[in-house]
Amino acid sequence: MRNTKTQTLSTIAGVIRKYKKKYCVASQEKIIELLENWYGTEIKVRALNYHLADLREWKMIKSIKRTHRKKDGTLVLQTTATCITPLGYYELAKLGCEWALKKYNELIKRYFPKPVVKIDPPEKYDKEEHRRRRALGREIFKTEEYRKAFGLD
Repeated sequence: MRNTKTQTLSTIAGVIRKYKKKYCVASQEKIIELLENWYGTEIKVRALNYHLADLREWKMIKSIKRTHRKKDGTLVLQTTATCITPLGYYELAKLGCEWALKKYNELIKRYFPKPVVKIDPPEKYDKEEHRRRRALGREIFKTEEYRKAFGLD
């Protein structure tokens, strides 16, 4: 991941953390302003959109378009809500964000719970029985019925 993309991801994460939400609704202009203030990175809106598209493609963020209708029926567009996926939090945790690691663990527990099914350990097997079955398996390939059924003759 390139440096500016990492900075964009961490900026979105900072907004999410500041407002204690699960999503970020900061406008593109605000994200550009935050990138300039905190990282000294000056980028244009077009470059930011490319970075966000790459992060979406890499499944580190997901975007949810927000709209509503006024009483007169006109459509009102709002800023897109941007959520960080577990993979995005994992990348932030690799960069040293401890709170991102906690968030990653919470999301993994929530969306990928451990299976409840208890699997019994295999029973001990008889080695002689195992050898007998393996020998029988080899012999079955030599029978005429097997060869005819699979068209080997």
